[in-house]
Amino acid sequence: PEPIKSSYLIDSGCSYIAMHKKEYIFTIKARLILDVCSEGSTLVLNVPWTDEELNTKLPDPFKRLVGQKKMKIFAIDAASVAKKTGMGKLINNIMTAVFFQLSGVLPVDQALCLLKDAVKKTYKSKGDHIVGQNIKAVDAALTELREVKYPVPEWAAASDSEECYRKARDEQPPAYITEILDKVQVREGGELKVSQLEVDGCVPVGQTAYAKRGVAECIPVVDMDKCIQCNVCSAICPHAVIRPFLVSAGELEKSP
Repeated sequence: PEPIKSSYLIDSGCSYIAMHKKEYIFTIKARLILDVCSEGSTLVLNVPWTDEELNTKLPDPFKRLVGQKKMKIFAIDAASVAKKTGMGKLINNIMTAVFFQLSGVLPVDQALCLLKDAVKKTYKSKGDHIVGQNIKAVDAALTELREVKYPVPEWAAASDSEECYRKARDEQPPAYITEILDKVQVREGGELKVSQLEVDGCVPVGQTAYAKRGVAECIPVVDMDKCIQCNVCSAICPHAVIRPFLVSAGELEKSP
């Protein structure tokens, strides 16, 4: 039989896992992330924290599974590396370099050489400067990567209570939010029953107010001195938080 080369969902025996967004550590339950990992597997965290801060910031259920599985933790502040090397907020090649450094899928020197060749091929149309920035980011990633030492017995004995993942809300949301939307957002959508969903697939409107995941590295702030009233921002804002109104000068004066 011929091997099937495709993408597969890994649900056990995972030896390498990387969390590129630290916000998911606090929103997605640890078991949904780490249960697939085998003992002694490698965990990469893209975080701006020191080892001491990791010990205090990571949720107890997360630390418990890491300790019980005796995982090897590596940390890197990819956002900082990207800014230092002129990559802005792009961390894809940085985290790819980390993967080849730690995963062992290829000899490291060979993998990094292939990665840099791919960078040159991908970005050559943008000029040598862009190519150089990406290669600089790859090299800087390996310099900034560090192994995290942690107290294994202490972490393994941490609490497994998942109360830390409960969303704090000022008021009780509709049942649709707690029973369906919240589960979908934290990778528990597979537990939903077909009978819980509408036959035609429709969902209630106004769900944005409850879908605050807080995964942005930074928050944009409008500079009204530069605004030309084009309204393009309202069309491209993914969270529909910019709501333009057409008003006269008189109506504007009477506005609250």
